[in-house]
Amino acid sequence: MPSITSLPALAIRRVNNDSVDAPSVAYRAMQSDWELILDLYGGTRRMRERGERWLPRWDGEESIQWQGRRDRSFLYNALKNTVRRVTTKPFSRPVTINGELSELLDGIESDVDGIGTNLTQFAREVYESAGKFGLCHIFVDFPVIRPTDAEGNPRPATLADEQSVNARPRFIKVEAPQLLGWQWEVRSGVKVLTQVRFIEQRVEPLGQYADQVVEYIRIITETTYETWRKSLDDKDFIQVMEQSGTHTFGHIPMVTYYMNRTGFMTAEPTFIDIAWLNIEHWQSSSDQRHILSMARFAILFGRGFSEDQIKRGITIGPARFIGTEDDKGDLKFVEIQGTAIQAGRDDLQDLQYKMEAMGVQPLISRTRDTTATGKRIDESRTSTDVQAWVEAENNALEECYQLAAEWTKTKLPDDFSVEVFADFGINSEDVHVLTFLLGAVEKRKISHLTFLRECKRRGVLSDIVVPEDEIEIIDEEGPDLGLVPPMSLDAPSDGENNDTNPDGSGNNPFE
Repeated sequence: MPSITSLPALAIRRVNNDSVDAPSVAYRAMQSDWELILDLYGGTRRMRERGERWLPRWDGEESIQWQGRRDRSFLYNALKNTVRRVTTKPFSRPVTINGELSELLDGIESDVDGIGTNLTQFAREVYESAGKFGLCHIFVDFPVIRPTDAEGNPRPATLADEQSVNARPRFIKVEAPQLLGWQWEVRSGVKVLTQVRFIEQRVEPLGQYADQVVEYIRIITETTYETWRKSLDDKDFIQVMEQSGTHTFGHIPMVTYYMNRTGFMTAEPTFIDIAWLNIEHWQSSSDQRHILSMARFAILFGRGFSEDQIKRGITIGPARFIGTEDDKGDLKFVEIQGTAIQAGRDDLQDLQYKMEAMGVQPLISRTRDTTATGKRIDESRTSTDVQAWVEAENNALEECYQLAAEWTKTKLPDDFSVEVFADFGINSEDVHVLTFLLGAVEKRKISHLTFLRECKRRGVLSDIVVPEDEIEIIDEEGPDLGLVPPMSLDAPSDGENNDTNPDGSGNNPFE
């Protein structure tokens, strides 16, 4: 089986009702947000490649000047850091399966997709994808077996045929930008999928040694399946007949996992507000880098010099004398004042603080919105957004196993469940402490190393995070543009004591 990449390059697709790759209206509505997310996830290189889309040219700025400013711009990737932060905690421990499964279903845990991905890694990838786009789909596939008899004629597949190719259900992650379109009907008050179309990219051999990425589109209905391959001239799709046919499953085996649902099969990126702040930070940091480069070079200003002196040039250095007969003559260096630089630094600090604060919010415990039933269960229960997302993923994975059981004509045990680790969170009483810590870093009362240590001690960071290593990584990533004071392993604090809480009390909340 050819290898399959996770996510094809996002492109504006033609709107042609008869084209197999025609995007749906809902797809096009979500596409602009995906563009923002994918560009930020691509890091500094991708943001530079996008050019004026996210870094507009100033009025009167020449192309060569803008290119220089673009090439001096570096992305602080707050969006990716936030998604990775909320993804780390649930998967700091393996996903567990409760209940005794049949042999065919038991193998899913160690190899979910048929290419060696275990259930924990797969669940993490699905969770992170939903963190990026607001939702992620899981298609429960079953390999098509086409055995032939001795004369080469098709014959029905037997159990031995299935066992010879390790035929069993497989979970295929379908990220939001892969699902081009879907159709549905309302049955008994429930929306039921009747067709889905999604993109895959497969790496295939090209010649004796090279390879190429080929785009495929799969169309699944309640009774049929089709595969279409992009033509070699890259202009159209051609149906692959040997990968098309009918099935007897009865419905479409796809589960949608939501983090930030807006409707049936639609969602808004989970951290879209942080993404827009990240764009603002990208543009502001570009301005800051530019003014810093200008400020480092003083401009020589002179007046009262003859045209001949100007043509011959003025040499500045030790043991040199520069004179003019004009009594109003003057020669001096003009430097940029620090007011604008400080204002830019303050703006960057403010944006970074906002993104950090917003990124911590999903980990903060708060009282659930309870119904009457909920109150009977536990009136005092609290949870975080992350824990709610974990609970939703548990349900989605259990649905996938149910579909897999239908494929194999077996039943799940009564005590079956999937559990992603969710016993974590920041207590609501610690919220003011985190606010204090972020403010202390901003005001240079504590170092970043101290901040990371305190976050780890309170469970905000995973146990696998080593604060000292994080500092070294940040230092290797390059200059911070004056966002915060440089971090030092030798000096974890500036020696000043800050023993005042935000509420004015005298006890340091993190001691």
